[in-house]
Amino acid sequence: MTTYLIEAYVAGGEMADLQDRARAVAAAMSDEGHVIRYLRSVLVRADETCFHFFDAASEKLVAELARRADLQYERIVEAEEYRTGYAFNHVEGGSR
Repeated sequence: MTTYLIEAYVAGGEMADLQDRARAVAAAMSDEGHVIRYLRSVLVRADETCFHFFDAASEKLVAELARRADLQYERIVEAEEYRTGYAFNHVEGGSR
C-alpha cells in the first residue's frame, strides 16, 4: 500500500468538517472492498492549505475519495513520512 497526500486550498473552510468527510468516505469505500484508509489531516493556516494523508492501493482511489467527499484539491501525490531520519513504512509498521 502507498501513502498519498491530497493538497487542498481551504480558505475559510472548517477543518473538522473536511476531516469528517474524508474519514467517512474512506470508511465507506473500505466497507465496499476498496483498499484505502484515512490517516490524518494537517492544516497550514498561514497558507490556507490542508494536507490529507491516506494509505491506498492507487492514486485513482484517492481521487475517487476526494470526489465523493467533495474535497477541492490542487493535486494528489505519493508521500513518504520520515521520523527521526528514517523512512516510515505504514505497511511494515516501522522504520526501515
